[in-house]
Order: sequence, then structure tokens, then C-alpha cells
Amino acid sequence: MGKWTLEQLTHLKDLEAQVSTLAKINIIPISKGGLDEGYGSSITWDARVYKRGVMGPLPVEELVLIGAGVPEAEAAKWVAQTEKAVATLNSLYPVLVPAIEERVKAIQAAVPAALPEAALPEAAAARVSD
Repeated sequence: MGKWTLEQLTHLKDLEAQVSTLAKINIIPISKGGLDEGYGSSITWDARVYKRGVMGPLPVEELVLIGAGVPEAEAAKWVAQTEKAVATLNSLYPVLVPAIEERVKAIQAAVPAALPEAALPEAAAARVSD
């Protein structure tokens, strides 16, 4: 996790909102990345509803929230706020996989050299315009 700032790491924790007496919405950071990229090289955020009496998470959807006792008008607001929060958090914690970026650039540079000239799009366009 050496690529993250201290500020990002300090605020890397789940967010919780109690939306009814039976349910809460959690937005959870999930650290990803394997040995090749580096553990913790990317963070994705997942929103879930936890309802008392149900084992495991449920999706953040209006019907799920209404079924957990959230008024219909509020359920739509909670869904919209959750989607906005997840989008904001994902933008604050972009995927940091420089090793993959370097590999893509190397492949892109090698592809034109490996293909015969006739297979390149520019060569085909030149033949059509002749």
C-alpha cells in the first residue's frame, strides 16, 4: 500500500448509515491486488444493506430498503446518495497499477512493429484513397 497517501490511508474505513431500526447501509473499502501488482494496489468500494434477521448483505435498492422499514420517498434518496458516495470514493481511490500500465504501453508499442504493413489500419486507409 506504499502508493497511497497518508490522507487516503487515514480515511480508508467503512461508512455506515442507520436507515431504519432494522437496517443499515454500509459502504466498504475492498483492498485488491495480487502479487504481481502489489497487495492493496487498488481499492474498490461496495455498498451493502444489512438487515436485522437476514444473514449476509443485500443490494442497496429501493425495494430492499422499503422492505426494511424505510419510507418509500426516503428509500429513493438513500439509493441516490449511496450511488453518489460510491462514485466519489472510487474517484478518490483510483486503481493504482503502474505495472499493468507499463505492460500495456509496451504491448501497444510492439504491436505495430509485429504486424505486416498491410494489416495496419493506416495502410488500408492509404490503399482506399489511392
